[in-house]
Amino acid sequence: MTAINPIPKIKIPVINNKAKILVYFVFALSGVSIILLIFLVIWLINKDKDNVTTVINTTNTSTPFGSEIVVSTMPISESYKIFYLLKTDNINSKIMQYDVRGNTSEDVSTVNNFTSIISISPDNNKLFVKQEKINTQVEYGIWSIYEQKFTIIDVSNLIQANWSSNETINLFFRNNNNKNYEVITYNISANTYTISLSIPANLGERPQISNDLKYLIISEPNSNLYKFIDLENKMNYSIDSLNLDSGNVFNPLGWTKENQFLYYAQNGVFQLNPQNLKSIQLVTLKSKSEGFVINNYTYNFEKESFLFTLDNIVYFYSLKNNTLKEVLNNNNSLDKPLLSIIGNGVNYFIIENKNGEINNFNIKTSKLSNICDMKCYSPLWLN
Repeated sequence: MTAINPIPKIKIPVINNKAKILVYFVFALSGVSIILLIFLVIWLINKDKDNVTTVINTTNTSTPFGSEIVVSTMPISESYKIFYLLKTDNINSKIMQYDVRGNTSEDVSTVNNFTSIISISPDNNKLFVKQEKINTQVEYGIWSIYEQKFTIIDVSNLIQANWSSNETINLFFRNNNNKNYEVITYNISANTYTISLSIPANLGERPQISNDLKYLIISEPNSNLYKFIDLENKMNYSIDSLNLDSGNVFNPLGWTKENQFLYYAQNGVFQLNPQNLKSIQLVTLKSKSEGFVINNYTYNFEKESFLFTLDNIVYFYSLKNNTLKEVLNNNNSLDKPLLSIIGNGVNYFIIENKNGEINNFNIKTSKLSNICDMKCYSPLWLN
């Protein structure tokens, strides 16, 4: 018989304590790496979700195939800076710039005789201002912020000022020479102007012209009755003859960016469409006092929204969203008479008091903060 050799014994090396520690460290490091990798993958997935754009499938009428319109999600932008005038003495003033977020202010002009900041160019580099000299002579002109230069424009009895570009502005005024209402388009770079429109002044009083210069709201001479004029087609209608939903009560507010006219009647704010001569009611409110009177109306051209007060309550209305908000009860919050309220169209508005004080109100937080205690006036939001 063949002898079977015994199976040799395998010697397993003994792992000392140092080796054990090294093994445990390697395993622990691997576990941490796996956990970090999982967190990284989750973060990348969420990041992609945040950056994704909304895709809307629509039917293409020209082909049998569907088409895709990609709409990027854009945040709502708003202005956080204002210009205002600070009186340095009984005659002179200077232009200040204030940041509502940083609560900081700085002067952006030399001392001047400006009494009102009327409007600002789309690029925020030029201001259309009014100044009064010692002899009470009134002048209008363009203040260039970077050039620190004032250019006088020969207009009088200004009614409206609308920028059409960074270098051109339309000015609607009553000409003292020929007694007509005129619109001139002034070119700042060339320092020239053209007469865009001339309207006989005997048509009426208190005119307001649309931004496209096609329509006019004006009152009858020596009367509170208003009429609508289609300047392009030379059509003239009395407001009473239009049979508006608001009845015969017509208190004008102003034209919108889309050339619709806003006014108020006995129970709210209405919008008149100049193309079909129909009106719709935007705001329905009841006044606690006798009569229905809106005060402190201001319109934000860029954001298409407006502010107004009724019974000392400040209301905000967005034409884009068709929403009305009561944002400040002036009966409880302020004990000083208002001169104006000017909003940035989103979350802030400036309160100008008659004593020369300017405050900022945050609609979102309902917080009121002071900008200037006295001798400040004519605030205007940057675009």
